[in-house]
Amino acid sequence: MSRLVFVGAAPAVDRLLLVDHLEVGGVHLPTRVQVTPGGKALNGARVACNLTIDRPDVAVSVVGLIGGASGRWIADAVAGAGLTAHWAWTSEETRTCIVVAEEGGGTTVGGRSTDFYESPLPVSPAEWEELCAVVTEACHGASWVALAGRLPPDCPIGAATHLIECARVGGARVAVDASSSALDLYLDLAPDLVKVNHIEAATVLDRTVPTDVPGLLALTVLLHERAGDDTAVAVTGGLLGACLAAPDRSWAQTTEHESNHGSGTTDDADRGPWWGKVPAVGAYPTGSGDAFLGAMLVALDHRPADWPGSLRTALGASAASAEQVGTAIVDGRRAALLASLTQVRPAVAMDRH
Repeated sequence: MSRLVFVGAAPAVDRLLLVDHLEVGGVHLPTRVQVTPGGKALNGARVACNLTIDRPDVAVSVVGLIGGASGRWIADAVAGAGLTAHWAWTSEETRTCIVVAEEGGGTTVGGRSTDFYESPLPVSPAEWEELCAVVTEACHGASWVALAGRLPPDCPIGAATHLIECARVGGARVAVDASSSALDLYLDLAPDLVKVNHIEAATVLDRTVPTDVPGLLALTVLLHERAGDDTAVAVTGGLLGACLAAPDRSWAQTTEHESNHGSGTTDDADRGPWWGKVPAVGAYPTGSGDAFLGAMLVALDHRPADWPGSLRTALGASAASAEQVGTAIVDGRRAALLASLTQVRPAVAMDRH
């Protein structure tokens, strides 16, 4: 039995409000309201659970720090959805995040989306220790553990290190999806996989946000160098697609050899870094990056060495999520179809065309 565990220190109640037209300072009557348990970890776990519904050999669970009436609502909603959960509790009220989107058009297709994300609230040292204890117990024997989302402010010194150590106690591989200071901390701890978007990557590297595919590829390679040779790096870029650099840097050696000696004999399909893009654009992209990570871990759990295949699966799920009203809601069959239509190409081959 394979186990995928998604850990979030800052879950949220996600509220999506659809309106006909968004006007600053106006009065709006939403045409639809959707409320889901959210935050990166819960979103990724929900997608992974949907994609493994026909695979009894895979178990998906979530670990989170929640509190108050909002926290109790999240716990009840997650239990009602059939997702295994392990909770640590805080005295603070769990945050609420609100997305207001125009009907039929999110940020990717010309409509507008306005997001309000509450910051995570501080936790006490005792509450943080409780979370780490729950992580240690829940992650024992897992194949992959995803540490996803922001860290609460005023975390104890060494909180990121402690969290990764707890996740690895049972020998699990660790993926991280974070931003800002949390991402900077995680990059020093040699996770097995880092998944971020191009804005998060550019921010942590103090670089310009790329506006074309070569720029996205260059940013991915730079982040891979920052994380270390043993870490895989995936960077999503919205309409630019996504890039992936695997932990084995043989692709870098091959690229250097070819630039000096001409084409080698290794098949391009076996080289990275890879770039891929889905031939579809969804109207509701909020949470699609979380869907990307959830699907990628499902694929890597099934075929651990198939990095380009995992990128294709992740892109398919991300695009399927963007087509659905709501946050990280994926139809498995639609995700599989979009993945089958997705081209994933190595950078070496792209440079020749």
